[in-house]
Parts: sequence; C-alpha cells; structure tokens
Amino acid sequence: MKKITLLILMGFLWFWGAFAHVPNHFGKTGDLGAQRGTYARSDSENPNPHNPSQAFETTNQISTSIYGIQEGCGVATVPYLMDFETATPPALPQCTSQENVGSGNEWETATYNDNGLSGNVLRYTYNTNESANAWFYTQGIQLEAGIDYQISYKFFGSANWPEKMKVSYGTSPQVSDMTEEIADYPSVGGAYDEMETFSVAANGVYYFGFNVYSNADRNRLYLDDIKIIVAPTCAKPTDLTATSLSDSSVGLSWNAGGEETEWLVNYGVSGFDPNTEGQSISVNTDSETTITGLDSDTTYDFYVTAICALDDNSEMVGPITAATACDAADVPYLLDFEDVTTPALPECTSSQNVGEGNNWDTYSSSSDGFNSKVLRYVYSTSDEANAWFYTQGINLVAGTEYQISYKYGNNSTSKVESMKVAYGTQTEASSMTEVLADYPSIGGATPSTDEITFTVDADGVYYFGFHAYSAAFQYFLYVDNISIVAAPSCEMPTNLNASNLSADSVDLTWNAGGSETQWEVIYGEEGFDPATEGTLIIVDTDPQTTVTGLNDGTTYEYYVTAICDTDDESEMAGPKKFTTYCLPASVPYVMDFETANTPNLPECTSRENLGNGNNWITTELNGFGFDSKVLYYNWSSTSDANAWFYTQGIELVAGTEYQISYLYGNDNTYGDTEKLKVAYGTSPEAVAMTNQLADHPEISSGMAAEAVVAFTPAEDGIYYFGFNVYSPAGNFRLYLDNINITVESAGIDKNQIADINYFPNPVNDKLNITAANSIDHITIYNLIGQTVMQEQPNSMNVVLDLSSLPTGTYVLKANAGNSVSTFKVLKE
Repeated sequence: MKKITLLILMGFLWFWGAFAHVPNHFGKTGDLGAQRGTYARSDSENPNPHNPSQAFETTNQISTSIYGIQEGCGVATVPYLMDFETATPPALPQCTSQENVGSGNEWETATYNDNGLSGNVLRYTYNTNESANAWFYTQGIQLEAGIDYQISYKFFGSANWPEKMKVSYGTSPQVSDMTEEIADYPSVGGAYDEMETFSVAANGVYYFGFNVYSNADRNRLYLDDIKIIVAPTCAKPTDLTATSLSDSSVGLSWNAGGEETEWLVNYGVSGFDPNTEGQSISVNTDSETTITGLDSDTTYDFYVTAICALDDNSEMVGPITAATACDAADVPYLLDFEDVTTPALPECTSSQNVGEGNNWDTYSSSSDGFNSKVLRYVYSTSDEANAWFYTQGINLVAGTEYQISYKYGNNSTSKVESMKVAYGTQTEASSMTEVLADYPSIGGATPSTDEITFTVDADGVYYFGFHAYSAAFQYFLYVDNISIVAAPSCEMPTNLNASNLSADSVDLTWNAGGSETQWEVIYGEEGFDPATEGTLIIVDTDPQTTVTGLNDGTTYEYYVTAICDTDDESEMAGPKKFTTYCLPASVPYVMDFETANTPNLPECTSRENLGNGNNWITTELNGFGFDSKVLYYNWSSTSDANAWFYTQGIELVAGTEYQISYLYGNDNTYGDTEKLKVAYGTSPEAVAMTNQLADHPEISSGMAAEAVVAFTPAEDGIYYFGFNVYSPAGNFRLYLDNINITVESAGIDKNQIADINYFPNPVNDKLNITAANSIDHITIYNLIGQTVMQEQPNSMNVVLDLSSLPTGTYVLKANAGNSVSTFKVLKE
C-alpha cells in the first residue's frame, strides 16, 4: 500500500512539473494555470507615486489546499496590497489564511471607520476568559534575495486595554515557519501607521503573519492596508514641519532622508491633490524654505519629495498643514469670545503648548464671576501648565500710548493659578519678550480686571500672549474681554457713588480722572441707553451733584464723562445703580414675601451686608413650619453672618402703642443654632437701627415660632424695621415670614370679635363674613398699607363683593363695637 501511495504522489509531481514554467503575460515565469491580474491604482494610492510602473499586481493559480489556502490561489508579486475590501465580513479575503494556536478567538473581517481606518478591516475580538494566540497570513509573495523591501500597515488598539501584536514572515503559512520577526508591539494603545524595511536571504515565496497574542479580556485589535513594495533607493524626507510666519508666508523644514541636496515642494489650499493641482518649487542645499505670496487666514497643505538623481525620486511626504495669519487688526481691538463655537479658539487667534500640560480652549461660564463665553485653561492632574494663547496680530505705531485691559480669575478658593501677559512680533513663546503683567497667585474665585498702558518701540504688527504657567492640579483659569485701545488723553472718572437717598432725590459723587473741572452726568431708569436716552447735567468745579425729582421705589443708573478741553472728552464711566426709597406705608403693614420674584427681595425692601457671609434672599419653602415664600439666610462655611433685611418705611405716630409679629425658625438639620435680632430706626441702615425690639440668640427648634412685640415710638416719623442675622459660620439656614405691624389693639389674626368667621379664602368674588355681634365697619388694605375698600354693614352677616380688586393678598380689618379683628385674604 505504501508503494502505491508513493507512485501516485510521484505521478502528481511529474504532472505539476510538466507545466511549471509557462511564461505569463508580464514575461515572468509563472505557475500552471496562472491567471494574473494587475491591481492598478491612482498615483495617490500607489505606495511609490514617482514610480508609476510599480503597480499593484496579484497572481492567482491552481493549487492544493495545503496550509488552509483556497484552491485557485497562487503566488503574488510586489507591490502587494491587502486592504480587505474584497472580503465579505466576517470571512477572510480569498488567498489569505489564519491559524489559531491558542484557546482564544480567531481573526475576522469587519467594517470599521474610525481612528485612521476605513472600510473593511481585519479585526480580532477579545475572549473574556482565554488569551489570544491567533495568526493571520497573507497570500504567498515572490521575493528575491539582495533587494530591500518595505512592509507597511495600519492598526489600532484601545488605550485603556492595550493589545499585543507581532509581525513575522516565513516560507509557509504556519506558525512553525514564521521564523523571521519584523516587529513586535507589546502595548498597542492607540492608532499606528508603521513601515519596516527588510530583505530575504534567498529567492522564494514568503508569507507574512500577524500574530495577536494579547491577554484575555482586553479589547479589539484592528488591522488594515498591508502593503509590501520594493524599498525606494531614494529615501524619503522625515520630520516635516510647517510654521506660520505671517499673513502671507509659511516656513517649512525637514530632515534629509539620505545624502540628497535637492527637494521638490508641492503646496496648495488644504485638500488639494498634489499629483494634479497646487504649485511646486525646487529647494537646493538646505532642507528648509519659506513659502511666500500666500493668502491670509488660509490653511495650506505642503508635501516634500527628495530628488536623489535623474529619475530617482523618493516617495512624496505629507501633507503637513499650516494656516497663514489673518490680516493685522487695527485698534480699537476687542476679543470677548462670544462668537466662538466652544471649545474652539476664535478665528485669527492661536495657541502654543510648550509643556506637558493642557492647552487653552473656550468655555461657556455661568459662575465664578464670569457669565459668558471665556478663554479657559483646564488643569492637568500631573503636569504643570506651560500654554500660550495669542491674539490676532494688531497694527501699532511707535511712540503712541496704548491701553490693554482684560478680565481674569479662577474657580477655586483653595487653588492658585499663575499667568503672565506679554507681547511680541510673532506667535511664538520666544517672541513674547515684552512682559506687561505677571500674576503668580490668582485665587479666591473672584475675577479681577486690569488695565495697563504701554508703548511699542517700532511700527509693526504685534501679538499679545496670555501664558498659563500654573502648577499641576490647580483647577481652571479664565480670561475674558481683552481690549486694546489708544490710551485716552482725558482720563475717565472713577469711584462713582450714590448716597443720601430719599424717595425722590440722591447725591451723586465721583473722583476726577485727572485735573479736569467739568463733567457730563447722564442718568435714567435702569437699562436706558446713555447714547440716545436719559437726562443730561453739566457739573462744574466739584465732582458731585444732587439729583431731584426722581420717582419713588425706582432703580436708576448714571454715567459720568470728564470734559478736559474742547473736543477732548474721556470715556464714559459707569453705569452706577441706585434705587430711590419707596413712599412710606401706613399701618397695618404686612410683609409675607408672596410678591417676591425669588431669590430677589420684594419691592421697596432692602438689605445690607456688614460682613463676609451671605446675604438675605427669598425662596419657596414647604417644611419646618413654613409653607410659602419666605425670607431666607443660607450659611457660609467660612464667614460669620452679619446681614440685615429692612422693611419699607412705615409712618408711625408718637405715643401710639404698636405691635410687630413675625414667624422665624431654622431647619436644625445638624443641631445648629441661628441668631436673629430685630430693631427699628429712621433709615434702612445698621447705624440707624437704634431701637432694639427682640434678640433670638438660640434658634434651634427646627420649627417656626411666632414672636409678638409691643412698642411705642417717641416721635412721629417714618421708621424702617430691620432683621439682623448674626449666626456663626457653618450654622445652616434661617427663615423669616409674615411680618405684621399693627396698632396694638388690632393684633393680626387675633380675632377679638366673638365667633367671627370668613369664607372662602382664597376668594374669587364674594367673601362671606359672619359674627355673633353686628359688624359696624370693614376696611380693606393692600400690602403697602393703602385703603382699597371700606364698608359699614351694621350686620352680623356680611357679603363683600371683591371682584373689582386685583389678584393679590389683602388685610381686612372688621370693627364690632369696641372689638377689632384683622385677618389676611387672598384674592384670586
């Protein structure tokens, strides 16, 4: 039997050899039944576009299925390309094979468009329990000894779960013959585009193997664009760099690939085809050049080809991309970052990172004193900042005084940022030689604004740089509102102030910017346009004036402009806000905070903060004995409270006994104790609160408590009632509601009339009142003490028509003989 088998095998080999040297249509010696096709590509796809004859060529032949190769496949020649586009995922392409020598998964094809790969690719998917040891083999490729070849390929692996891959070749597609290692990648964590040069020891057919040998439960490994070509004799340039030099020029440099001293540079607007479009220049001797005559604010692509000899060029290297600078701007120059699409930088600006930390970006901020789009540096947890942001180039004239201003700050009370501001003639850190300011300790999460006057030594285009040099892990740094203007010869006024407020007047003061003795003051209601609206006053000699005839309870703004000489005025300073006092209310006075637009205070009330803690605000509350809008103090973790809330002014009569009542309490979440004082005086200022009514130094029950205090003013007048929270830092929350001031005999919600009832409440139109005694007189007040309705029913059963009253809260006072009852009614 063994003899028969041997005879059959010898016959098969004779049959094979009889047809083994049939010339193919390229004039090369091929194998039996050779069906060779040329994979022709454009020059841009060709691995050697300067040698068009090196087209991609594949050879198919009849063969047995040894080593898992399909029948109908044979030997390929270089250049060889395997881009997996002929595969039908998940199957491998024809004429390739694989071998799994482990317990993990196998290679497969898939469609993938990310991380520099596109179309069909080869993919290895991890096994959660088994390590990988899978080989993918190319078709056999005819190679010759003494020739340098290049193999290139692209691959990608997850940075979080790095893969492992080796590349080898041998004389058969099986692991035992993969004896020649080309490369080993023990930690594939990113996108790679690799090229290796190799040569074989003897003429023959070689297979190239890609071995994934990752641990179990890694991720996925992707492989694409395997190319094998004859290594060019003219080595390509390396380390191509491009630097924007101006609005019309770009500097290029590279390293020679060998001994060549001539290169061809192709360039054009980004995206151009370097084989058919663009412009070319020849560069001799030095491997650098400056491209001039470019359009401003335009992105260009650049390619470089080494010229070693006649008809001996390297591969084309590139593209490297660079954008020319914008045309220089003129002063005034303003950069407020509002036109950016975050996180991109504004057009015509740039950045440079000369360290290992992060770079500048833009961000929409709504806190830390910034309420718009800003320039931002985000900290690195491990690396110091060393990042520059550069403005557009700006035309400046020697000897002229300019002013640069900007807003800057950070977002932390515990971290410290560091920043320098400088200028120079190029967007390069080495060019930023003129330092304008240095802020080594930016802290406190409170922004600052700086304004600096400077001059330049020569006419020219200058760039202004903002250099973040904070230590690692220092949080965020912000910059906004960069402005560069010609310094005014007439300095604008400073320290605008408003004092001695009344219901219809105010004293306005400011500091002169220089030696001027005349100013324009313009004022109007909050939000007015000073260019077209408002009331103008000319002030001479002293930087102050009194404005009268104002409306009560109204917020105004005012601006001041210095007049230094004819046609020489300063910039307008302002606005400065002030609010006139409301006209006084009368008793009964009710403040239940329901009209407040939280977190704002109700109209005609005010507040004063004498410490570093927080301020009084309003909020909605349903708990701790409160079920509506309330006045609210929220603790500061670092500063004691010292905040006052003041009612509207209230007319009181000397010798009359009044009564004030209010609800107060805390949330007592952590056993904290709040402190509250109540006083009154003749103006809404702490210094005027000379008549103390109550002190609550230990508010800790976590429930609302009612206080009722009687008092008698010594003189007729307008009085303000103040509520002073003076709790220690970190003591949580204090609440206040239902402040009522009445004549002592008419205590709020103290129904002294026997068996009086009223319904419905809230009421839409008809309010029913019943009592055991005849009701003589009814008066209804609004919350500012104005009388809106009076009735004399003289009946125990009264029906009031309230349909004509606006929606809101009212106080109803009913008299029956010597008895009085007062209560609140909500009109819907």
